[in-house]
Amino acid sequence: MSKTELNYFKNILETAINAIKDNSFERTNFYSFLPNKTWEAATNYRSMDEYIAKNCIKIPELHYLMRKLVRSIEEYNIDELQIWDQDEEHAGGAIARELALCNKEDVIPYARFISSNDLNHEVYQAKDMQDVLNKWKPCKETYAIAVARWFTPGQHRYEFNYQSICKAMKKESEADAFLEMVAKWFYEEWFPPYDIDNRRDDVIELLEMILEPLGLSNEEIEEIINLKIDVEYMEEDDCEHTGRTMQIQDKQTFESIVLQYDIDNTKLFITYNFVENIAFKFESPEKLLNTIEKLKIQCDEELYSYMIEKNIPVVDEMIEEYDIKAKPLKVSLLSFFTPKGQKTPIDKMNDEAFKGQKTIPCKRIHFFKKVFDIHILICDEAGKRLMDTTVYDKQFLWEFKTDTELKASLADIIEQYSSEGYELTSEDELDYAFDYMVVQMKQIAEMMQQRENFE
Repeated sequence: MSKTELNYFKNILETAINAIKDNSFERTNFYSFLPNKTWEAATNYRSMDEYIAKNCIKIPELHYLMRKLVRSIEEYNIDELQIWDQDEEHAGGAIARELALCNKEDVIPYARFISSNDLNHEVYQAKDMQDVLNKWKPCKETYAIAVARWFTPGQHRYEFNYQSICKAMKKESEADAFLEMVAKWFYEEWFPPYDIDNRRDDVIELLEMILEPLGLSNEEIEEIINLKIDVEYMEEDDCEHTGRTMQIQDKQTFESIVLQYDIDNTKLFITYNFVENIAFKFESPEKLLNTIEKLKIQCDEELYSYMIEKNIPVVDEMIEEYDIKAKPLKVSLLSFFTPKGQKTPIDKMNDEAFKGQKTIPCKRIHFFKKVFDIHILICDEAGKRLMDTTVYDKQFLWEFKTDTELKASLADIIEQYSSEGYELTSEDELDYAFDYMVVQMKQIAEMMQQRENFE
């Protein structure tokens, strides 16, 4: 596409964004501010939104402005009444759809946008959502569309192809990913805080339909809701600002950093390597949110995983407590992780704990599923022993009579974790205080038994 065309469509997008910013538009005919020649060019398209979407998606340099326009319309839809293009079509809908069809990372934002629509006046959304599902097939991102379609008030919520989503639920990892999207709808990414109790029947009906391949009882579904969806959260009215925490974990080393950010005050506070703290100040809420969004994409593309939760915003108090001056962010947030090849704080803690203890050559295998859901296998091949530890201090020890039994058991465990959705993220050799850890395991088991007896 020529530079003239690029500038032409760039001007349309920027004009639309500024119209929302200045509140200088007709809510029921959003693009009325565009000149007649633009309307003439859009004659053969179903709407002006469609004309803009189909042409701008061909220009990667304009995708960031497309996202900005969709987000601006979405925020207005939430705070005010919805913005319409024409003929009962939401402004921004075709643009959000084209982004979702082009880039997988735009699918969840598309689902979020759908949630801001008035689906009691639905025209094209059902087909658009189905097109995105057909493109990417059942996956974490398209589960978000199913959840948005189900919980957003509207007249056609049963007309989505939930059956294709249902077929993917035979894998426990896929069921967990779907439940995560349900939880996000209520508490995280979209329009919190919702009271799940007021929608509990809707939640139960959805889970009964989607999780049908698992053959769960009503009691088991209720337990899933209590454990994985109905989490504690802070009411926005309870605090002056809305804050969030973001935990990022390296899938290979299990090192993690914690981010706390206050959107209204445009501040970000980071705790890393367990003890070190630093704070950053952003020029605007948009730049802070943009940094977080880019970080999510980077984590998805690299060997990192993240989890976001709402929290009491204590960023300013933490900065004051640690006597830290917030400064502009000039580095990648992932640079706070230990450089590859160097010892992480976890390794250094193990070195300190093993000081003076006998170590032996062992094989270490890391399995990662999501933040805090990990397994570390330690294999003492010479002693024919295998240890499995988790982040929750659950530890298992097996001893074998032959090398063949050890290798067969290790292969079975690896196959089992792989089938449950875990990634084998690293495998290395190290000197490990195996005997010392066996003693520690027994002591922990005895303490737990004493606690159970006491209770």
